[in-house]
Amino acid sequence: MCKKILLLILCTRNMTVSRTPRAARNRRRGAREAVEKQRKAYEGEQRGFFDRHESLQIQVIADRRISAITNIRQIRKETQAKIRGDENKWQNDAARWLSTGRRKVELKKREDADMEAAKRRRGQ
Repeated sequence: MCKKILLLILCTRNMTVSRTPRAARNRRRGAREAVEKQRKAYEGEQRGFFDRHESLQIQVIADRRISAITNIRQIRKETQAKIRGDENKWQNDAARWLSTGRRKVELKKREDADMEAAKRRRGQ
């Protein structure tokens, strides 16, 4: 009797008697696996996009670091050239002042020696 009622219920739901609970579980498992497979494919695709984007960002950072280092080196080079030029000018000016001072001191010594010699000649 129970089998007849079950058969009647199944027929009213447009189900055939050959479908058993095991077959329904297999269909659900297959559907679940198909959804899982689609999700994994989508996730893999998204992971690929993310990895490419991340590698591009890493490359941009590396390029910026290289650019920064290049700029720093260029600034240091220009600064050293300017300092070197100013230092050379200062050294040349100092050498000129020293030379002028030495000549003046030598001239003063000669003049003093000549005056001393003239005083001796007069005093004799």
